[in-house]
Amino acid sequence: MVPLGPQNTFIFQRATIQQNFLPLFPVLFVFILCDAALILGAVLGVECVDSLFCWKKGLMAAGGTFLLYFAWTMWKSSGSLEENPNAQTLNMARQVLYAFSVSLLNPHAILDAFFAIGTVSVKYTGVEKYSFALGCITMDIIWFVFLAIAGFYLKKIKNGKKIIQITNKTSSIIMIVIAIDLFHKILSE
Repeated sequence: MVPLGPQNTFIFQRATIQQNFLPLFPVLFVFILCDAALILGAVLGVECVDSLFCWKKGLMAAGGTFLLYFAWTMWKSSGSLEENPNAQTLNMARQVLYAFSVSLLNPHAILDAFFAIGTVSVKYTGVEKYSFALGCITMDIIWFVFLAIAGFYLKKIKNGKKIIQITNKTSSIIMIVIAIDLFHKILSE
């Protein structure tokens, strides 16, 4: 759940326009809470993965479409959220709602949780399984906080705007590649 997808890009971009770190906490909390729920659901409910297989192609297609749309909107953006009045005026309630949507309505995140993390967790039992889940959640927290700190401080360096633009373009390309891979898997099955 670490690739530069919609969650990671959003927290990074929000961090680049905040005047202080405090407004990032609600969004960070939502992302961490949602990912923890997905991870726990995947690790503890991995037996349910078999029932998801009938939905797998639909989830993959929805995930690929979601990623292509998000990649397209990121590619079009100037990379400078300071020049985007919509980014500046996105109130906390809308940020939190958006955070929930890219966390729980993103089919790719669900696929990642259940088919990557969930299937790996099968080899663990008892305390090891809970430790694995806790390790995944801990890494998720570290990653989100790192992205927020990186975005927050990146805006302060000399070429920060250019680096943010490059990061947005790179994230878009990564999302397109993941979407293409999802569509390829649908067609090859």
